[in-house]
Amino acid sequence: MTHIVFDIGGTHMRVAAVTGDGIGPVSRVHTPQDPEEAMHALVDAVRSVSIDVDSVIGGVAAIVAEDGSIVFSTNLPEWGGYALAAKLTLALAAHVTIRNDAELAGLGEAVYGAGKGYGSVAYLGIGSGVGTSRIIDGNIEPHSSDGSMRYGIITLQDGRTLEECIGGKSLETRYGNKLEALPASVWKELTPLLLEGIQNMASSWNPDVIVLGGSLVNEKTGFNIDELIRLRGDNAPPLFRASLGDSSGLYGAKALAEQ
Repeated sequence: MTHIVFDIGGTHMRVAAVTGDGIGPVSRVHTPQDPEEAMHALVDAVRSVSIDVDSVIGGVAAIVAEDGSIVFSTNLPEWGGYALAAKLTLALAAHVTIRNDAELAGLGEAVYGAGKGYGSVAYLGIGSGVGTSRIIDGNIEPHSSDGSMRYGIITLQDGRTLEECIGGKSLETRYGNKLEALPASVWKELTPLLLEGIQNMASSWNPDVIVLGGSLVNEKTGFNIDELIRLRGDNAPPLFRASLGDSSGLYGAKALAEQ
């Protein structure tokens, strides 16, 4: 069977084929704000990877309903109510599964990446927005990416959310500049807010390990994982940077396809 995996973020879409030992070359295209335009771009990207497709599994930076339609997306506001799974099924004549992108990124890291070997993995992704998921024994815990479980983690003591405070889109609006142009002092100033979110995650979920992923977890234009570990102290669950990079969600889709 030919499985195609994809990941739709607020900025880019990534598509690849599942191979015996991982995933094949990744096709990367811009994410249109218009969902219909994005769906057609995704179909073209899938067909560029393989004409013969049996199943398509992917994640979207959104709250996703059980039928694969989009409930709400902070960074893709026009996508609310869009029946993505149904549209892709018709276009590709293949079985389609859609999940939240942080769920699949967490699953990828739990099965193949930084969380491999741990029973309970908490994932926190920081990019255009902020995503969460909890993986128990290689399975995504329902609703860990939305609802009260998520908001208990991303809501800070002052009532603001991590998405408002450290999400990439929010930061670009606040500072009026591209993220790569922000000085190191900004990331240092924001680090205590991220640490509060990490502590919320540790207290709420009591995980064996916490994995941080997303484009804003890096040493040059984002949060420094070594500094976060140093500031947390010793009496906390291990904190690791995601080891699969931009492909965490694709590997999570692969893991879901093979369950």
